Amino acid sequence: MEQGILVSCSAGNRGPSNFSLSNEAPWILTVGASTIDRKIRATAVLGDNQTFNGESTFQPMDFPPTLLPLVYAGMLNTSDTDLPFCTAESLNNTDIRGKIVVCEIGITRPIAKGRAVKDSGGAAMILLGPVRYANLTISDSHVLPATHVGYADGLKIKAYINSTSTPTATIVFKGTIIGDDRAPVVAAFPPEGLTGFLPANIFATGSGHVNPSRANDPGLVYDLLPEDYVPYLCGLNYTNRQVGSILQRRVNCSAESKIPETQLNYPSFALTFGFFQPTVQTYTRTVTNVGEPNSSYDVEIVPPPGIDVLVEPSKLDFLEVNQKLQYQVTFSLLNSTTNTTGFFQGYLKWNSSLRSVRSPIAVILR
Repeated sequence: MEQGILVSCSAGNRGPSNFSLSNEAPWILTVGASTIDRKIRATAVLGDNQTFNGESTFQPMDFPPTLLPLVYAGMLNTSDTDLPFCTAESLNNTDIRGKIVVCEIGITRPIAKGRAVKDSGGAAMILLGPVRYANLTISDSHVLPATHVGYADGLKIKAYINSTSTPTATIVFKGTIIGDDRAPVVAAFPPEGLTGFLPANIFATGSGHVNPSRANDPGLVYDLLPEDYVPYLCGLNYTNRQVGSILQRRVNCSAESKIPETQLNYPSFALTFGFFQPTVQTYTRTVTNVGEPNSSYDVEIVPPPGIDVLVEPSKLDFLEVNQKLQYQVTFSLLNSTTNTTGFFQGYLKWNSSLRSVRSPIAVILR
């Protein structure tokens, strides 16, 4: 961020608990798992000339094009139910030296599978996506030459192995390929613990899909500078050494103000009511005009159920570009919802004659 580089990461929320996500640091743009039109291509080439496009971040330049023996780990010992997943323990008593090993997704992480294959002498690995992933492929930083192919392609690879006594394969690494005509799509795998749930439902909440053309002309922006995170980090009760290790400079938290994450100048609001949280909460935001010099924005509010939302002022009048204005949002828990629990969503918008700037509101009632 300090170098002007935007870091975007997947939330990684696989469930089943409500808070089982990662990459939640406020200086990261955290998004629901989806795809872009770029693939870091690694193509599996079989001995019968079938080819299957997969992905791998690890792109070795010196992997030979020579066909190598190909083996499906699950056929090495059919009584070992962990063997198809290439766990380290299950591969201990197998001979995979110099072979390309086909492994199923599951039990251990993909990179751990590759480490187990490499430690057992395997030359490379082909990862087969499960049925719940459909045709989704994931680009991992593997420790050996590898590719991750989709579910349907995995079935064809296993069928080839069963069709010959001497299956062979190689992997061709092609670097970044631009122009995947299926993108963008939502990741196929659903979070655990959800039934009757489509992955695309995730994008019906929150900020939705990023629209690059509109993002390039937003009208209003919520600025955050690196120094704005210091009061937040100090407010987490980290030591000076811990905060300094994050910021890579000396910090004296006793000389800094302390704020909760809800007071960061974010274009969204996430609040909790219950568990001794106040029933009235007020937050301040600062917006910068990057649109026309003379522009006015009126607020539009769709409150979460059971929450009263008041925005002051209700109109923002800008006279020049880069002018900053503040507004306050007060959230009040209505008496009718004091015994209600759950997750609720709403939003507020700043509307001008040319633009609509939307901020999602997420509320947890406990």
